[in-house]
Amino acid sequence: MAIRRKTSHYLEAVKLLRKPEHDRRGATAEEKRVLARWSGWGSVPTVFLDGPDPDEPVHRPGGE
Repeated sequence: MAIRRKTSHYLEAVKLLRKPEHDRRGATAEEKRVLARWSGWGSVPTVFLDGPDPDEPVHRPGGE
């Protein structure tokens, strides 16, 4: 999966996690499906860089 898509899924999961916590309830089946995409930031460490990583394929010609 491309880094941008992974990051998008992860941010969606983090945002969604706040809803059941705020409502003090368990996640719905649909929320669980979204949350299941989360596997930690280790697979997308470049989102924490100050600038583009020249070694990352997405920043090379033809990158996604």
